[in-house]
Amino acid sequence: EANIVYPPCDTREMAQFPLDERERIILSIAQFRPEKDHPAQLRAFAQLLADHPTYTSGSSSVQLFLLGGARNADDHARVQSLRDLAEKLKITPYVQFIVNASYPEMLGWLAMGSIGLSTVVDEHFGINVVEFM
Repeated sequence: EANIVYPPCDTREMAQFPLDERERIILSIAQFRPEKDHPAQLRAFAQLLADHPTYTSGSSSVQLFLLGGARNADDHARVQSLRDLAEKLKITPYVQFIVNASYPEMLGWLAMGSIGLSTVVDEHFGINVVEFM
């Protein structure tokens, strides 16, 4: 006999968010772990800005926000290496890292963001993808 177990993902609050008047924010929500491949997000964002320089100023400007949990010293070091990579890619003014945000704070970002970004390969279940939808 097989049982289906669904991961907890309460979306009732998110379903209330208006879909109009969103900010030009690309939002990544994932723990700062290697398998989440945050460097790929930074490189893709740098390429986006290189291909569309108008996205760096005025009403067309776009920002990337990376929200994620850092569980230990290794995760915090990973965040620092991501900051260093953003600096190397010259995208620091357009990228913000929000480490260990509270759930209400994360909901606030979900209510503002226009695009959800996930770069995990072979994710068994991405709650963040459900939250983006």
